[in-house]
Amino acid sequence: ELTTAKYNLGVIYYRLKQPDKAYTMFRETLVLDPYLSEAYHGIGVILSERGELDAAIPEFQKAVSLDKYYEAPRIQLISIYNKQGRTDLMAQEVQSLQQAQKEFANLPPTRSKRLFGVASHCFLHPWQSRTLSSSSSYSRASCPPVRRPS
Repeated sequence: ELTTAKYNLGVIYYRLKQPDKAYTMFRETLVLDPYLSEAYHGIGVILSERGELDAAIPEFQKAVSLDKYYEAPRIQLISIYNKQGRTDLMAQEVQSLQQAQKEFANLPPTRSKRLFGVASHCFLHPWQSRTLSSSSSYSRASCPPVRRPS
């Protein structure tokens, strides 16, 4: 599938530290599939690493709006709001994340396997605590996940 191929090219470029090419691939992916939350997240990560925090926020928000159980963009939003000193928005996002985690815990196992077994493997558990305190411009922790064709 062309959408998956373009998305995965974006991931590869990102991991090769070529964010401009990755950004282009993620945008091209969204032309083909405007509902792919991982692509919005990838764009948000790149913008955030460029220091374009205000531009990254709507990308992360779009990712969350497409999949409310996708933790990575929520964590990125919390981090950005923290950096900007927007504690009210940070607290709201923390509360939303906690609520989504509670709801997710009650989902059938097939849903959790699909979401966290494939789509989000690069973003979850090992790096969550590091992300909020990390200051490096590149880290595997924020890399977009490779998609597998459905």
